[in-house]
Amino acid sequence: MPVYAISRGIYAIGGPELSFPLDAFSYIIKLNRKYLVVDTGTGLGFPNILSNILELKVDIKDISYVIITHCHVDHAGGTHLFYKVGLPIIMHEKDALAVRTGDPKRTASDILNLTFNPSPVTICVRSDTEISVNGKDITILHTPGHTPGSISVYLEVYDKKVIIIGDILDGLRREWLSNSNDWKKSINKVLELDFDIILAGHFYRRGRSKNLFYDALRRGPLWMN
Repeated sequence: MPVYAISRGIYAIGGPELSFPLDAFSYIIKLNRKYLVVDTGTGLGFPNILSNILELKVDIKDISYVIITHCHVDHAGGTHLFYKVGLPIIMHEKDALAVRTGDPKRTASDILNLTFNPSPVTICVRSDTEISVNGKDITILHTPGHTPGSISVYLEVYDKKVIIIGDILDGLRREWLSNSNDWKKSINKVLELDFDIILAGHFYRRGRSKNLFYDALRRGPLWMN
């Protein structure tokens, strides 16, 4: 299946119907003449993700960063392949060790019966951080709960405010070092922002839909064990 245009300059390049059935969504975002990739899938769909990038006529050298929202294999399993083609990898330090070592429990690769290939991480952030791509400001927010090092990405793309949240709305598990108090704080942190588009690990939504976050808070955290 070809790439999916979510909004101007925002494309899904990986996911269950785009790259591999177990992949979470991977996104590529155009920022002037440079690009940002968020999440890499399991790695098993990497040839398809690469093909989708080329379909957009994007030169790999024009991708400034690959940001990994958290260490789970469906989001981070392909990190080593992006690193091998020379792209800098950004993660929060609290999830980076699991990616560097391929820890099967922390990366949830044991649950999906997959092998996690360890990968270097180029840049580890410790707190909320600002980066710039070709003059465009990007905010990396520490939004733990689902995992200790979960991050969200907040930026503006062609006058649309975009929040990329990984799996911060998803279930919690002790093996992942999940934390319900952090989960609530992170959701409230996102709710303080104004956004037009939500890009999550397993869905995307156009429109100012904060109800997803309010509904999650009302429901409470879903512990999976």
